[in-house]
Amino acid sequence: MNSATLAVLLEFQVPKIKRLKLINYQHDATVAFPGLELPGLESLRINSMDDLEVHFRIGELLKDNSNSLRELSFGAEATAVKFNHNPDDDVSSEIDFRTHFLVDQIKAGYKGGKLPETPLLRLDSCELKFLDVSALMKPGFCLVNIAFLTSLCLESCWGLANFLPTLICGRDQQSRMSLRSFSLRHERGNNSIRPVLLSFLGALPPLIHLSVLLEMPSPFLDLTTVLQVHGTSLRSLVWDQQTRHGGGRVPLIPPPSQVMEIILHCPYLVELGVTLDWGLFMETADRRSSMPEPPSSFLNAQKALRGMKALRTLNVRNIPSTGSFDVAVRGDCLHAAFANSVLATLFDTADGFFRSPSPPLETLALGSLTYRDVYNGVGCLAIKDEATYNFIRLKVYSVDRAYYFEGQRKPLAILREKGSYEKTEADGGRVTVLKPYWLSCEKTDV
Repeated sequence: MNSATLAVLLEFQVPKIKRLKLINYQHDATVAFPGLELPGLESLRINSMDDLEVHFRIGELLKDNSNSLRELSFGAEATAVKFNHNPDDDVSSEIDFRTHFLVDQIKAGYKGGKLPETPLLRLDSCELKFLDVSALMKPGFCLVNIAFLTSLCLESCWGLANFLPTLICGRDQQSRMSLRSFSLRHERGNNSIRPVLLSFLGALPPLIHLSVLLEMPSPFLDLTTVLQVHGTSLRSLVWDQQTRHGGGRVPLIPPPSQVMEIILHCPYLVELGVTLDWGLFMETADRRSSMPEPPSSFLNAQKALRGMKALRTLNVRNIPSTGSFDVAVRGDCLHAAFANSVLATLFDTADGFFRSPSPPLETLALGSLTYRDVYNGVGCLAIKDEATYNFIRLKVYSVDRAYYFEGQRKPLAILREKGSYEKTEADGGRVTVLKPYWLSCEKTDV
């Protein structure tokens, strides 16, 4: 949306606007802009803090709608993408500048800059992107009343080490929290975030949805304590750890023992998105695996995967290396082979029969979304060419259980869409785990 379109919208549709979403907003200083005066606004989403002009009365907008606003999303993702592509840039100063600009704009909405002693907003859902969250929730300036939040999303934010402990300080505060969904994307993390994140997740009330995209050094986090708290309540789980390597990111693959922990503690999972060792889905797992794991550990993990009685959607978020295959020519064929190898393992059809138990799987997805897919944004880091990008982007398959080949019944993966989940969602598919995305693609050897 540009300034001219927004100006017309505000001039003629203000009384009717309850939800305003500005994505990739392009400001034009020559356009007469009436300001953001929207009484009764219930949802405000702005990912365009890259153009600071759009926020010149944001403080008044929040103050005037403090009683009606229930959903809030602020972000500067285009800037976050730029810094993600240049890991040597000073991210902290850029985030600090944008955060304090936002704080000043909010304070300006109150007479004399005097803020109320209580939190400014009582929201159901809050998303903060590329901001210093510790500066938005502190004594003297508290943007959101945490106790009433049911959904919190933090993406590419700073100050987590100081911010997360404040959300769970005091047993009484914890017991009053309403949080049921938590999503985190954290780039450039170091080992200091490990105990902070595990302590925070372990202190939350049982969640229904948990999504964590975490860039940090190896090894893979031990999720046992987290799963002991949230496992039986979780219906969707995304856990994707990656680490910087050679100018890009590479997945940190959980050992089969961690896969077993997820399955053991999460019996009611309907959706699961996770990186997996592709040795789980190869006939010679002990030889194909990237880990020195005994074959028995893979067999146990395979058996456990088949026993996920509620699983409807599985997203294997990493793509196996293709070696010398020509991805431009054989990309879709290779993907189909990968997808069908997953199904053959889950349904154990080696002898042409469906084994019992097997999950009631409806949707299988390989790979994950990126910023480029979501916002038609800039290209991806560490991608050699367009053919490679098309190969590693998200592929969503439906599962056909009624397929027969050479007289034998086998599950078949049918490609529905690439780089999107919209068709699957429109048809009633469960796609919650397909929505979390990285700002750039993983480093790939294809």
